[in-house]
Order: sequence, then C-alpha cells, then structure tokens
Amino acid sequence: LAGGLWGVHCLIQSSRPQRDAALNEIVDLLAAEMRCTAKIEVRESKQIATAATVGWRKPVILLSAQWRTWTEEQVRSVLAHEIAHIARGDFAASLIAQIGLILHFYHPLVHWLVQQLRLEQELAADALAAQVVGGSRVYLCSIGELALTNTREHVSWPAHAFLPTRRTFLRRIEMLRDLKLFSGQTSRGVRTASLLAVLGVTACVAGLRPPESLAQNPPAKKAALAGLGPGETRAA
Repeated sequence: LAGGLWGVHCLIQSSRPQRDAALNEIVDLLAAEMRCTAKIEVRESKQIATAATVGWRKPVILLSAQWRTWTEEQVRSVLAHEIAHIARGDFAASLIAQIGLILHFYHPLVHWLVQQLRLEQELAADALAAQVVGGSRVYLCSIGELALTNTREHVSWPAHAFLPTRRTFLRRIEMLRDLKLFSGQTSRGVRTASLLAVLGVTACVAGLRPPESLAQNPPAKKAALAGLGPGETRAA
C-alpha cells in the first residue's frame, strides 16, 4: 500500500501541468455536464498509455503524452471517463478497498471482491461518460480505436493497485460491446444492497470468536458463573 501511494506520488511529480486552453475548456464543460464540482488539474505524463485519475481531495488527471494525436471524440471520451471517476469518488473507494485487502490478504475471496469493485467502477464510469459524449456507439468506437494504438505503460508495479491496467482496458471494451450496459445507471437501492453484501462477507471472513477471557480459562469462567469459590472450583 505504501509503495503504491509513493509510486502515484512520483508519477505526479514526474508529470508536467497541461495548460492547453482548448483542453481545459473541454474539461470544464464535461465537469459541468456531470455536475462535478471538484477542481481538476490535468497533467501530461510519458509513463501513462491513455489516462488515469489519482487523488480525491485534489484530483489529478494524468494524460498520455500522445493525446495530441487523438481525435476530438477520443479526447472527449477519455476525459469524460476520468471525470466520471472523480464525480463518483472512485479513488477514495479504491483506497478503502486496498486497506480491507491488507487486513484479509490471505483470503482469495477478498482479492476477487476488490477486482470486481475496480471493474464495476470502470464500467460505471463508462456508462456515465457515454451519456455526455454523443452516445454509446461514439464512445465505444473512440475507446476501441485507442485500444489498437495503446502503447505499453512504464509504471512501477505497486502503483498498479491504484491505476487501470491494459488488461482492465481490454476487458472494458469486451464487456461494453453489449450496449445494454449503457441502458441506465445503477439504482441507489442496488448499490446499498451491494455494500451490505460486501460488509456481510467481510464479517464472515473475520469470523466469530469467543471472548478472550473465556477462551483462556473456560473452567474458571464456568465456575464463576455457577457461584463457586476457589476451593470449590478446584474440587469441581
């Protein structure tokens, strides 16, 4: 966890601020359409293949150095996806999930839950972004074209816990070909039920344990409950 956070910090420090007026205007317009009130900083990084969002109090969008070769639809689609992550607070949720993964690192079910969380975050951001860039077909074509020209990232391994990978990118495209995924957003009731399910699984993983005093000295505990003295306890 510490290595991943340090890797993200180094990634931000090695990037440079992006002051392109047209690009910042697109960011402002998309943020207004998505009702995202956070102040977003856009930076250019040579280590990122497409884009990534880091931070929650001061969110930063890291764009690939190749973004100037993209079409306008591709730029809007990528930025809309990252702004959707910021509007939903996905980075903070991922951080909490990683802390839970540390507490139960030994259990494969928790690893699977964290992976599913990240995938669902990506798909939810795709659905939200598609609504503001001209429809699901335009969005799917834009990210599909980017996948064909996607270069290899040069990011440290621990930082992958907070950054999307190429495998996740390709999995998104594979799943988004079913346009029914864009039919609507997940209701609040479904999200609440999912959260309660995760908490229930976490409680089951932690297990139910007896009190330490009872576990350490069960005969004395039972005798005390029966009202027996020390001598009577030994006799018993």
